[in-house]
Amino acid sequence: GPAMATVIDGRVATTVFVPLASDGSLGVVASAAARVQAVVVGYFTRAPVAVSAGRFVPAAGATLLDTDVSAGLSTVQVAGTAGLPASGLGSVVVQATASGSSARGGAQVGLPTMPVGGWTSLTVPSGRAATVLTVSAIDGAGRIAVRVSTAMHIRIVVRGWFTTQAAASSMAGLFVPIATSRVFDSRRNGAPATGSNSVSTRSVTALPQCSAGITGTLAVIPSVGSATQLGASVGFVAGDDRATVDDGTGSTQRVTVVSSTGGTDSLTIRRVDAAQAVLDVTGWFL
Repeated sequence: GPAMATVIDGRVATTVFVPLASDGSLGVVASAAARVQAVVVGYFTRAPVAVSAGRFVPAAGATLLDTDVSAGLSTVQVAGTAGLPASGLGSVVVQATASGSSARGGAQVGLPTMPVGGWTSLTVPSGRAATVLTVSAIDGAGRIAVRVSTAMHIRIVVRGWFTTQAAASSMAGLFVPIATSRVFDSRRNGAPATGSNSVSTRSVTALPQCSAGITGTLAVIPSVGSATQLGASVGFVAGDDRATVDDGTGSTQRVTVVSSTGGTDSLTIRRVDAAQAVLDVTGWFL
């Protein structure tokens, strides 16, 4: 099936939303021998009725952090900043991008109390850039944290957040996993995905028109060149809000994405320079 991660330079970290089998198991398939570590950062429970906690609320890509950081732990205020509410946030979906490292390094994103080396959210080869989507719980002060093994530039952008029990009961924002569905593949047209490309999320899925957002995997082939943007076509603004970055390898880059749909069935994939792009949807939020 469609790949969710490509291993480059020996190591890669990624985040995926995975439906479980009826016995609660999941499967991992590798095309070559590899050491795989899986870390659970959260889970969804079945909700046949309206609920308060665990509902996804999309955000408009506001930046929480964009600065150079030294090796060690840095806290990041989430609640009450970048247009987010001051309370009621149980966890946050963020995209972390690292660059400018003079040595190979790694970054952890999680609670300020997260254990050292418990997992790696992002691996950064020396002199390159890397990006990852991840989910983190928020502490009582409304914060998350990022820990880096060496000095680098870190940018953290909010993609959305999940509600707590304090929220009103609703079905809005509940997660619905689906069998992986390919909704865009520029290779079918024989031309690269240069400029803005409109993507209908309902073309091969049962996704409703009024969904809050989708999650899936975006692949860029090759990844060298400009960054790739993904967002709702309604109100889409060309700029620096990137789903993928140029990692300097020229290899295929695959990243997990979460994007608002803007209440429609249309997304936009945008690149400045030529590259093939593939988008596989693995679930949606009511």
